[in-house]
Amino acid sequence: MGDDLAKALDRLAEILTAKTTEATAVVRSGDGALLAGVSQAEGVQKLELAPNEIKLEGVSNYLSWSRRGRLLLKTKALEGYVLGEVVEPVEKQGAEWKKWSTTDSGILAWLLSSLTPPVAASVEALPTAKEVWEALSQMYFGKGNVMLVSQLEDRLHDLTQGEKSVMTYVGELKQLWADLDHLDPLVLTHTECVVAAKKWIEGKRVLKFLKGLNQDFENRRANLMHETQLPSLEAAIAAIAQEETRLKCNGKGELTQRPAYLVSEWQQTRECFNCGLDVKNAFLHGDLQEEVYMEVPPGMAAAENGGKVCKLKKALYGLKQSPRAWHSNQRITILAVYVDDIIITGDDEAEILRLKKCLSRIFEVKDLGQLRTQGHRNDAVSSSRNPH
Repeated sequence: MGDDLAKALDRLAEILTAKTTEATAVVRSGDGALLAGVSQAEGVQKLELAPNEIKLEGVSNYLSWSRRGRLLLKTKALEGYVLGEVVEPVEKQGAEWKKWSTTDSGILAWLLSSLTPPVAASVEALPTAKEVWEALSQMYFGKGNVMLVSQLEDRLHDLTQGEKSVMTYVGELKQLWADLDHLDPLVLTHTECVVAAKKWIEGKRVLKFLKGLNQDFENRRANLMHETQLPSLEAAIAAIAQEETRLKCNGKGELTQRPAYLVSEWQQTRECFNCGLDVKNAFLHGDLQEEVYMEVPPGMAAAENGGKVCKLKKALYGLKQSPRAWHSNQRITILAVYVDDIIITGDDEAEILRLKKCLSRIFEVKDLGQLRTQGHRNDAVSSSRNPH
């Protein structure tokens, strides 16, 4: 009885060993049903793709959407499904086709979730991820679209840093540059020409980057632009990023452009408009304080008769007296305001009186008389808003 039981146990152990070996062989063979089930389960887990934060709206953001989508697919080695590199198996009854179908359906659902509803409605009837990808490419790729290229160039021309950080500004620039390179590539046949063209384009982009920066970086920008050779784009970005960090550490905080006037109590800003004027032939309007003579210009009738000269009534360019003659006729009146206290100074007493009368029509003004200073006349007034 004991011998029979021992033999039965040995036989059971052999059977279990054989089953285990068979199961292992099936898993390692790459063709068995068990492996297909495990692969499908693993495939579903691997298909947990991160969502594409860029929702495809059309031609305007197709390039950004497609670049982000391909990158996310590549992280799971699934890019071949949309590019056609992973072909659908011919035999649709086998485990290999089931594995392909499960993976492709998961990618298809992921693609549709990254589209806006109108775009998704136009391709949701397509059966495979590859067909959806190709259809979207044909509709929204935009290569050769002159109008789109023009819009991108306009956006690039108008882009400045504004209130953005340096790296946010750089990101927007690089995205526009990448889109333009893709839609309107520069095609050259010779290697030497390609290298020279890339260097020339990079120089233009460095200038664009530097010119679009805020005034906070004026000193660093001037140093870079005064070099005999411009730095590379990445070197220029690194230099400005370091300058941004330095300015923040020095207590400037957030680097933003501020208006000329700031009403801090209500946190309101006043927009100021600046303009410049250039007086044509300004020196010709200056009155000379002394007698100045010049030779008769060639071509004048008097030039043929010797011994005659011209007496100048007004200053001419080239005379040492011209700047003084121009500025001698100018009068200066300066108004300085601190809250509700005003100081008026200048060298024209009549103009100061006119200014004070003008202020009194708008404000209730108390004349504090002349200040005790030397030189020009200085008047002080205190004002409050006239309720009328």
